[in-house]
Amino acid sequence: MPGLLQTQVRTWLPVLTCVVFFAVESTSTFGSDRTSAPLERIAEAIFGCGVGLHWGLIHHLIRKTGHFMGYGIFCLFCFRAFWIEIQSVASRLSRQLRAHGLAILTTFIVARRMSFTRAFCPIGPASSAMCSWIPAAALSSG
Repeated sequence: MPGLLQTQVRTWLPVLTCVVFFAVESTSTFGSDRTSAPLERIAEAIFGCGVGLHWGLIHHLIRKTGHFMGYGIFCLFCFRAFWIEIQSVASRLSRQLRAHGLAILTTFIVARRMSFTRAFCPIGPASSAMCSWIPAAALSSG
């Protein structure tokens, strides 16, 4: 049994790490109002002081690109996990289709749950403690 448990942990740990990362990232601590100033300082250090003119658009694109990349990586980790789990399927094509479908479905479910909880989580210091737990609770509920 320790071998089976170790295999399961190796299979699903990257997926669970992403979910925890998404839950932490979804708190008010990492809202756009709190990440704008530090990212703007970094961008100005790299590209010069002209960044401030278009910072709103740049910050929006940075955040959207980060979300796109994060969920893309999550989907790849899910595909890997399902590919390992579905070893009993005889046909390689059938195995690929199932793993792809389950990975995409899981990614959609997690992304939807995270956006649903953000809709009910006000940004501000008073709500920070409460909102830290909402994404994790939403993901664990069925």
